[in-house]
Amino acid sequence: MRSQEHNSTCPLTGRWNEYNEPWLKEAISRDDEIIMATDPTVPSNLMRVNKDTGLTELNGFGREYGYLKGNGYSFYNVSKKW
Repeated sequence: MRSQEHNSTCPLTGRWNEYNEPWLKEAISRDDEIIMATDPTVPSNLMRVNKDTGLTELNGFGREYGYLKGNGYSFYNVSKKW
């Protein structure tokens, strides 16, 4: 069962904290090669409009991209690998 704190956050943040970030931390700790199915060089692939605020913000993929860059990974567009 999810915690109350989890339920009170944005669904994107909840999924990030519960699934995406732990998975990425594990992959980074193993120095895994990561292959991207989506092109992160296309800005519209990284952003979404928040329906509540109307503001543009990073989507889940955009957060993953930023997290990998912030942890020393470099994206190679030809191979689609980090």
